Amino acid sequence: MAKTSPHEVTKLLVDWSNGDLKRLQTSKGYVSPAELAVLYTTLDEREQALASLERAYVEHDYQLQFLAVNPAPDSLRSDPRFQNLIIALDSRLNFLSQFISNEA
Repeated sequence: MAKTSPHEVTKLLVDWSNGDLKRLQTSKGYVSPAELAVLYTTLDEREQALASLERAYVEHDYQLQFLAVNPAPDSLRSDPRFQNLIIALDSRLNFLSQFISNEA
């Protein structure tokens, strides 16, 4: 069995991501902005990835709960907008946990 080079693996991943992105962009149903952000990150579309993450925050996308531990957006972690988003998510989750604790 022949080995696949890292370059070939990257090309396959980008081709798959492009196909998935096109499918999601033309979908008539709901598409998670967080899911789009992961695809944009894979395609090295930084601005679109960050815009999708910001939209995911506004829409309360449940997939954002995994953002801090998901390795997919690692290339965005140094961006101040990403860091601000993590801080905002943390604040939102802390508020919700306090609200739930007070109700119990």
